[in-house]
Amino acid sequence: TSPFAPEDWSAGAPRLDKGAEQRPALEDEATRLGATADYTVLMHRAWQQQAGDGPSRIALGEGAEQFGHFPIEGNLSITQGRFIQVEANLWVNQLDSNGSVLQSEQFRQANSNVKGGQLTYLDGGHLAMLLKITPPGTPKMPSLDMLEQ
Repeated sequence: TSPFAPEDWSAGAPRLDKGAEQRPALEDEATRLGATADYTVLMHRAWQQQAGDGPSRIALGEGAEQFGHFPIEGNLSITQGRFIQVEANLWVNQLDSNGSVLQSEQFRQANSNVKGGQLTYLDGGHLAMLLKITPPGTPKMPSLDMLEQ
C-alpha cells in the first residue's frame, strides 16, 4: 500500500558520485544475511559523504536506470553532532519494460542516536537497513580471528 516513487525521488539531493564509492565494509554481514532464506540483500554500497551540523543528503539509485527511475532509489541524509542523525527515504520499485513504475514499496526511517563506527539496524517492517557510519579519523577496531585446527 506504499505510494509510488515520485518523479523527484531524489528530493533535490545530488546523486552519489562514482568517485566517492568505496569497497563495502560490511561484506561479512551481507554474506551471512544472503546465506539465509529469510533475507535478501537488495543493495550493498559504501561511499564517502561529507557531513556536518546541517543535513548532508545523497541520492542513491541501484540497478538499471529507466527514464529517471531505478529498481531501488531514494535518498539518505546524515547530520553529524554529538550523535549522528540518519534519515532514509527509499523505494523498491517494480518497473515495466517502458520504465514506468508499476509498484513501489517505501522504506522511510530515521534514527538520531547513531554512534560512529557502530552497526545500526533501521527496521521498516518488510524492508530494513543495516548501516555503519564511520566518521573520518575514527580508528579501526582491532579484529581477532580465532581458528581451531
